[in-house]
Amino acid sequence: MRKRREELGISQEVVAGRLGITPSQLSKWERRERRIDVNEARLYCNAVGIGLVELITEWELELLADSASAEVPRHPSA
Repeated sequence: MRKRREELGISQEVVAGRLGITPSQLSKWERRERRIDVNEARLYCNAVGIGLVELITEWELELLADSASAEVPRHPSA
């Protein structure tokens, strides 16, 4: 979320103001410290001017990249 917001040239303060939340709360969303529901995601999209499907697609790509970079634990052979 943060990367996309920054690419669009919108400050955290502006987006938070549009959402009626504090920049600290938005920061937690962007760092994945707090899960957001679909309604909050939709409001975020409206605040930054992107589509919900676009945001979800970006999230999916980030999750795939995260899982690909994570080490897969190996189980010892029996």
